[in-house]
Amino acid sequence: MHVRLLTPADAEAQHALRRRALLDTPMAFSSSPEDDRLRDLAVVRRLLEPSADQASLGAFLDGALVGMAAVVREGRAKTRHKANLFGMFVAPEARGHKLGRGLLDLAIATARGWGVEALLLGVNSDALAAQSLYKSAGFVAWGVEPSAMRHDGRTVDTIHMVLPITPQ
Repeated sequence: MHVRLLTPADAEAQHALRRRALLDTPMAFSSSPEDDRLRDLAVVRRLLEPSADQASLGAFLDGALVGMAAVVREGRAKTRHKANLFGMFVAPEARGHKLGRGLLDLAIATARGWGVEALLLGVNSDALAAQSLYKSAGFVAWGVEPSAMRHDGRTVDTIHMVLPITPQ
């Protein structure tokens, strides 16, 4: 098991994993394969360039990319004290190896390194394992968006969570 920042060299693997995630767990993402802004490999490659305000994270098992997440710092002056965790996914066959915890720990460390005071996320109300992982790291729910997503006639709420971050 290995967790690290992704680079442009990881673009093809990340692109394939994201597409798989959107198809396998459609209710975990607000994007669909047909409207995903990351369906273009060139966009993925550009987003994997080093940046002071965003980081794409990858989890590897036996050398294969099997998990991903992204941390993005708010860009406006009044909200730069916050960052958001997006697109967290671990392939089903790789679950149980603590890759989600590794991704989450790296996301928190990245946000802390930026000096932000809060890391925010939204999680599907049906994703009980994900909610448990986030709570175990200290995230607390601050609100629920009812009927946040609808896919194939099924509707789920989004639970909004925050982790207060103390400086190092």
